Amino acid sequence: MNLSPEITFNIFIENELDEDRTLSSDTKRGHKNTLNKLNDFNQHINFDALNFDIIDRFNNYLNGLGLSQNSIHGHHKRIKRYLRRAIAKKLFPGDISMDPYFNFKSKTTASDRRPLYTHHIQALLDLNVKKNNSLQFIKDLFLFSVGTGIRFGDVMNLNVRNIEKTTKGMIIRFTMDKVNKPLSLPIYLLPYHDSTKDIIKRYLKGKEPEETIFRRISNQKVNAQLKSLGILIDYEGLHFHQARHTFGTLIAQATGNIFKVMRYLGHSKPETSLQYVKLANEMYPDEL
Repeated sequence: MNLSPEITFNIFIENELDEDRTLSSDTKRGHKNTLNKLNDFNQHINFDALNFDIIDRFNNYLNGLGLSQNSIHGHHKRIKRYLRRAIAKKLFPGDISMDPYFNFKSKTTASDRRPLYTHHIQALLDLNVKKNNSLQFIKDLFLFSVGTGIRFGDVMNLNVRNIEKTTKGMIIRFTMDKVNKPLSLPIYLLPYHDSTKDIIKRYLKGKEPEETIFRRISNQKVNAQLKSLGILIDYEGLHFHQARHTFGTLIAQATGNIFKVMRYLGHSKPETSLQYVKLANEMYPDEL
């Protein structure tokens, strides 16, 4: 098939992203981030220029940005996805044996699932940053996720209607964006429920039903400020997703029940939840 000189691999990915309705908003953001990285490296990559050398140079470029090995692997995984689609659509010249990833292997490292110990959580709860509105907001966001396990994207999307007040206490009901699956979280049964309830009440005050509970902020900005909070509680490298890992480990430690972990984290596979049971055993060997 003869290609128009304007249809580069970069434009192909952009068009595919525009037309794809199967990706969640969080996943699509990750794909757009990869496209941005590719464009920064080379914004005009012709299909006939796609070879091992250009993939290897892109890999060196990503390393030069100081990205983690797992982040680099994620970018290659997404690029490979669109390369496979181009091959299927006969846009890539030659056959699969000419695939530039045929001889290129990207590596991953063990995922950083370091949960916070309870003394770290208590230190964060006790930390007084009320004079700094920005840090107080970041602290509240993180502790809210520690108490609920809700992912960052879903935290940003929660609105007043997602909070239900019952005779037993608050329940959060929402649909997880990443897996398009409904989830109900009875706050009164979860770890640090008093802290979570107080945070919800403070941020609900004066809000209309359609308003989001928390003001919108980027994950990058939150993680940048979490590093500062981490230093204040003597915890190096604090980042938002550790709140979810902490929640999962707390549930596993409190219940020893893999199905409770599955329920509250919205997992579909027991193998995923089992990781938190193992972490709880490692962190609290005498308490399970």
